[in-house]
Amino acid sequence: MDVLILLAKKGATLQHVRISTTQIGRELDMSQQNASRIILELEKSGKISRTVNGIDITEKGANELKKLYEELGLALGGKRTSGGSTDLLFSGTVTQGLGEGAYYVKQYSDRIKKTLGFVPFPGTLNIRLDKRSGNEKARMNGHASKVIEGFEKDGRKFGKIFAYLCTIRSGKSETESCFVVMPERTHHSDSIIELISRHELKGKFPEGKKVRIKVNVQN
Repeated sequence: MDVLILLAKKGATLQHVRISTTQIGRELDMSQQNASRIILELEKSGKISRTVNGIDITEKGANELKKLYEELGLALGGKRTSGGSTDLLFSGTVTQGLGEGAYYVKQYSDRIKKTLGFVPFPGTLNIRLDKRSGNEKARMNGHASKVIEGFEKDGRKFGKIFAYLCTIRSGKSETESCFVVMPERTHHSDSIIELISRHELKGKFPEGKKVRIKVNVQN
């Protein structure tokens, strides 16, 4: 698997890559003979193909890498669910926002109702993710449960919002269902996520409160 991962890092899922077994052995701290044997095994199993232009990873090889990525994600905090989706687990602290949440939720209110099925409370709950959760946030990109389309109003453009069904809780408190919303355009840092709900969340989750969030993403 190490050789397949190295080839992927070199770009072999996108194009032919010219790399010798000597170079593979050097980068993976193995002998040239061992690298050559593994390349032959990968080719025989249909995970790579070799031509005069170099080596490329086949669809079968790419699928194996995707499976590995998914399994590592689950081991590091995700949970597979039925229906082609995965639950990601985050933790963080409720923090003060930029004071713009109420304005933007009101602008998108009709579209949120149409897409998510409820009229949102005019405001967002802002969570500052811990370091591990902040790194995991990138896994959400491109896998939204719902997409709220952008629009233009009074000459001003409002971008898309990617929405992810989630639950939030703190300690032994009752779990609250809501949505993580990730605007196409935002002033927040990557360590911040925003939540919306039909109810006000700040009363139950005040600033400084430690929370745990389970986010559903589509595979």
